[in-house]
Amino acid sequence: ATSYLQRLTATSPNDFNVLLESGKCHLVSGRYEAAEAAFKTAVAMNPRSWEAETVLATTYDLMERPDEAVLHHNIAMDLAPSNPTVLSNGALSRALAGDLTDALSLMRKAAAQPKASARVRMNLAFLEALAGHGDVAAMMARQEANGDEASVKLLQRIAATHREKA
Repeated sequence: ATSYLQRLTATSPNDFNVLLESGKCHLVSGRYEAAEAAFKTAVAMNPRSWEAETVLATTYDLMERPDEAVLHHNIAMDLAPSNPTVLSNGALSRALAGDLTDALSLMRKAAAQPKASARVRMNLAFLEALAGHGDVAAMMARQEANGDEASVKLLQRIAATHREKA
């Protein structure tokens, strides 16, 4: 897939969608600098694309560049303020940067959106667990995990560990 996208990018260097897909391929392959270059070009081509801003921000999260990640997540959230995936990604970025309070606030907003997926709600359960709210996290996980008690127990363990550290 990578070689196909490289050929496609070479023949269609100004195709926004090709750049996004090429960047995503680089991202999952761990080639963060190449992903960053593709996403920055995509953002320059279409500065109103929340998707391009989100994947660029995620790239910065993975490169451990939290200031740039937060900047681009903020732009994505400005472009798509009710998109639960965009809000969730912004929240996870803030959690990575060590701002659990803001992360929880954003993730709660994401989970409250009518189109929030089970993944977004499980992300909220995870952040609740990190905040030491084990009972809340377990209740949420039970609702989303369809009886997957392993997920519930994992979230309770995370919450207990973080309560002990506090």
